[in-house]
Amino acid sequence: MRRSGPYLLAAFLAIVAIAVVAGALRMWRSTMSSADPRGPVASRDEWPAPIRRLLEDIHRADLKDEGFEVFRLGFLFDDSYFVRLRASQELMDLLKVKWGLSRIDNGDRLVEDFWARMPSAWRADAEAVQPEYYASSGWLAGDEGDLYVVMYHDANPRVLVWYYFNF
Repeated sequence: MRRSGPYLLAAFLAIVAIAVVAGALRMWRSTMSSADPRGPVASRDEWPAPIRRLLEDIHRADLKDEGFEVFRLGFLFDDSYFVRLRASQELMDLLKVKWGLSRIDNGDRLVEDFWARMPSAWRADAEAVQPEYYASSGWLAGDEGDLYVVMYHDANPRVLVWYYFNF
């Protein structure tokens, strides 16, 4: 009697793996054939939902959204964004509550990662001051989902947010 069970399972898994790889390649090819998706994102329709919700929350709190800009860093499986907007203590209070932010040390690895990914055109806003950094409770706990790192200084006119979806 032949044992075809393990062979059928192996064949099934191979077909599934081929389908996943083919789908990923197709997705990659479609992103490469269009303009590079990295860079400023002007259309709110192209912003991820958490960033659109942030803007809605700012409006609900009657705060100003001056200079609200979104910059897409990556694509496919490493999609993250930076958001830049005018700073205020009221805005920081909103972000602290909304995302459960906790202050992190300026020497923390997250701060290094923040600077490594920050759009180079936005560095001038950050280099002149010694800012405070905050990370969302999810990031600090190693959770999956929407994660945030925020840079703020009360003398700096901008808040910078790094948004990353960890799946």
